[in-house]
Amino acid sequence: MTYTCIDLSICSSRAVLQFNWRVIDDLHGSDHYPLMITKLIGGSIPDPLPRWNFRKADWSTFYNNCATFSTIGDFDEPDAAVAYLVQHILDACTSSIPCTTPQPLKKSVPWWTPECRAATSRRKAASRRLFRHPSQANRNLYLLVKAQCRRTIRQARRTSWQNFVSTLNSQTPMTSVWKKVRKFSGNYVPSPTPVLKINGMTVANQEAVAEVLADSLASVSDGSLYSENFKKKNSLKHMSSINFSTSEDNLYNRLFTIQELTSALSTCSNTAPGPDTITYQMLKHLPGSLLTFLLDLYNLIWVSGRFPTQWEEAIILPFPKPGKDHTDPLNYRPIALTNCLCKLMEKMVCFRLTWYLEANNILAASQFGFRQFRSTLDPLVLLENSIGNAFRERKILLAVFFDLEKAYDTTWRFGIVKTLFDIGLRGALPIFIRGFLSKRQFQMRVGSTLSQPRIQKEGVTQGSIVSVLSFALSINGIMSTLPPSISSLLYVDDFTLYCVAARLESGERQMQMAVNRVSEWADDRGFRFSVAKTVSMVFTRRRNIGSPTLNLYGIPLRSVMETRFLGLIFDRRLTWVPHLKNVRNSCLKSMDLLKAISHSSWGADRITLQRLYKALIMPKIMYGCQVYGSASNCRLKILDPVHNLGLRLITGAFRSSPVVSLYTECGDCPLEIHRDEWGLRYLFRIPILPKSKLSLTILPAIERNDNFELKQLRPFSSRISQILTNLPLDASIVNILPYRYDQIPPWIIPKIQVCSIASKAGSKNHTHVSIMQNSFLEHQYLHTGAIPIYTDGSKSSAGVGCAAVFPSIILSCALHPLASIFTAELYAILGALREIIQSPDESFVIYSDSLSAIQTLTSLRHKNPLIMKIQQWLFFIAAKHKKVCFCWVPGHTGVAGNELADAAAKAAVNSPTTQLQIPHSDFKHTFRKYALDQWQEKWDSFPNNKLKTIKPYVTRWNSPSYKSRRDETVIARLRIGHTRLTHGYLMESGVRPYCLNCIVPLTVEHILVECPDFQDHRRTYFSRLSPVNLCNILAEGDSFNAHSIIQFLSTIGLIDRI
Repeated sequence: MTYTCIDLSICSSRAVLQFNWRVIDDLHGSDHYPLMITKLIGGSIPDPLPRWNFRKADWSTFYNNCATFSTIGDFDEPDAAVAYLVQHILDACTSSIPCTTPQPLKKSVPWWTPECRAATSRRKAASRRLFRHPSQANRNLYLLVKAQCRRTIRQARRTSWQNFVSTLNSQTPMTSVWKKVRKFSGNYVPSPTPVLKINGMTVANQEAVAEVLADSLASVSDGSLYSENFKKKNSLKHMSSINFSTSEDNLYNRLFTIQELTSALSTCSNTAPGPDTITYQMLKHLPGSLLTFLLDLYNLIWVSGRFPTQWEEAIILPFPKPGKDHTDPLNYRPIALTNCLCKLMEKMVCFRLTWYLEANNILAASQFGFRQFRSTLDPLVLLENSIGNAFRERKILLAVFFDLEKAYDTTWRFGIVKTLFDIGLRGALPIFIRGFLSKRQFQMRVGSTLSQPRIQKEGVTQGSIVSVLSFALSINGIMSTLPPSISSLLYVDDFTLYCVAARLESGERQMQMAVNRVSEWADDRGFRFSVAKTVSMVFTRRRNIGSPTLNLYGIPLRSVMETRFLGLIFDRRLTWVPHLKNVRNSCLKSMDLLKAISHSSWGADRITLQRLYKALIMPKIMYGCQVYGSASNCRLKILDPVHNLGLRLITGAFRSSPVVSLYTECGDCPLEIHRDEWGLRYLFRIPILPKSKLSLTILPAIERNDNFELKQLRPFSSRISQILTNLPLDASIVNILPYRYDQIPPWIIPKIQVCSIASKAGSKNHTHVSIMQNSFLEHQYLHTGAIPIYTDGSKSSAGVGCAAVFPSIILSCALHPLASIFTAELYAILGALREIIQSPDESFVIYSDSLSAIQTLTSLRHKNPLIMKIQQWLFFIAAKHKKVCFCWVPGHTGVAGNELADAAAKAAVNSPTTQLQIPHSDFKHTFRKYALDQWQEKWDSFPNNKLKTIKPYVTRWNSPSYKSRRDETVIARLRIGHTRLTHGYLMESGVRPYCLNCIVPLTVEHILVECPDFQDHRRTYFSRLSPVNLCNILAEGDSFNAHSIIQFLSTIGLIDRI
């Protein structure tokens, strides 16, 4: 017997925000799972927590209050210094940052502003005046104030919503967006306290739920899940037994610098605080004296090796796992809130540890998780490439997809510390990580209730920064046990083994040996694979291939026909149909959000809807397109209706509108062109790491251009090779500058000296040239004795050049024609540094008019390989006791040296192009141009399209702001040529409408241009146009006037029929 759910509930888009829809787990004796549709009634938030109200923060007062006269020398222990620092910051907050006052009975909305409050007060005052003294004057005043209040509130809602939408990205979960939408509409109800079931008993009280969840997490991490064999072998092993002491001066153990601290702080987002309630916003506003104290505190902890006890605590928030039974306390994901002071130091430590691991190639080549220039696409592309090659050779690919049970919560801490020792780390860095892992304790928070403290004996804290690298190190050795015939892919804890074989039996033998080895390795290190969730799968297009027989811990593994791996659903024949259908269904659910917002008065403009679509829905469609693009064209069209629906909701186009018109009107190309562009962008990222597993596998396949038959699966390497033939010859992957982890770590590079004349002279746009010149001469006097060097870059249609002008020599060269102006500026600086190191002089000042280039040079956390090269040269120069200062000067202000450098850079364009490589980001413009050219060619193949006469080119128009969503929709429908008046009959199987006077089919052109009945109105509203045709009326330009079009349609009585 099977049970289903009544899966259809009909509701208008205007009312959808007022209801919550879910399926009840209990059948209640029915053969259908019942639905629970709950009316959301805006109510109070139960037991809200007070929070810092940063919108009302007085940061200048906070800055002054934070001034300290204490030094780190006043404290012997890190605990006392941490307690002083926390209390000092909190004391400074008392008079500068207010706390929100919990008001359980008050319903709040996120868009409410002081202007709304003032407008509402004026409306109420006018209402009371009218009630007490009825008169026409008071009534007119009340109506005026009421209209102003309505306008203020509407504008506040719209502005607040637009600001929120601008923060969305592909990582924003849909639940968060729906929650925000309900808050805007005033229908938000917070999540209730979880209801748990323990031994048949229901637990609903906040305090009891917090204690049950805390006990559950503590039981998982107490080591009881380890096997008996593991417990016997490792019961006497303790982290403190490993001796990390050393007399060597390792670079990674150097004291932290203020550059490292400010660089790490600049990367911190405004996340929730830990138990001490100190936030990153506060740390970013600390004065220099307290930042120095904080740096000294970190160095005290670093040198002493004593980890502060305050940082051992964490608050755990339980998040229900989607699709699981939420009455089971084990089905909650524990996310830790740790102190921001600790997380900031973790960032600096992990920055050094990451450099050490990458520079020494310690992490396995098959590990792709949380590594720079790597992503989930890398293992997916490798797996798809192997499957494609197996299909081409008429072989099978046998894969096993493993699932680790409670991976983070059961990670063996001694194993992490032992791995740190084995990879050669000694001194402060591994001692800090050992201290971080020791003596962890937590409290579970449910609502405003905290459980009693619990000890976390094993595992790493989910949500901390050190935990990510710690887990990666703990599982790093799993691939070392594999035989050469077995390939592996690892993304954090998503682990896959696969092998290619001519026969299933031989593949089974190889795979069973590999499964036995990894299971033994896992058991030795405290990990355990879930037999229920680990699956095997055969990829083949041959017939009569059975299911594999594999065992894990002596239990047969389940063989499946399809499985999800890193967000993509792989099926046996790799048709991608299950994945495409899943993406389609997921996007259609998300499309309900656009439907709801498009009918609201505060969120329904085209720009906002387009941002929402590109942030929440488009990433779902495009994720993994480099991999699932191997599906046949007819199967890829499964996603086209989703894209078309999204654009139709954005523009408000009529349902019969041609899809090519939708693309052009909305300024968004078809999905197949999107896929080509995304494929090129991904391809040109691969050579950044020339020795990576991806580069060594995919790039040779592209060079070979393996020949696949038309009906065969064509992997990414084969498909992208064909696209490359259509690119300009200059766009080649051999021109990409690789990123190499050099033996000079970023934190030992000397501080880069930067000065600017802008602070004295003011903005170039508002200052006379003579003043700028005089200011420069005054500033240049400060660098008397230093050799002046002027650098500049130039980019034009003729090419790209750069130059560095010394007092006695001019260095210039032509760069790759696709190089950006930013790259040209950096190469000019790099050329100057190479000349400086050979010069006998000792002091130099480099003048550049590229402020962005100079600012980027001071950053320790960058992804541009040119920046790394420049910083390394600065290190070599400093080692020779030479000084270099960078100075920004506004360009084209008559500074002689700058003008000379500009002329030399422009002249260098005509010289022979050098073989200098450029960053992969410089090619993005070429890919976009390629996509536009392909799209324009496709658009040109529709010469009879109604929109073609109005918009012959696909480039996006800068749409003006319309007064209402209705006006936007009317203009879009008129341009496309499909309206409810002219094409509504297609939706009703009716008769095509005709103009009763002219006896011709009713069209947009006939209404706006041809019909003689409306000639007088045309003279009124389109008098400035000559001639009066569709292009002049509807095309964007100087003659376009949306208000006149709307007034024309309103006057002739057709505005509501469009």
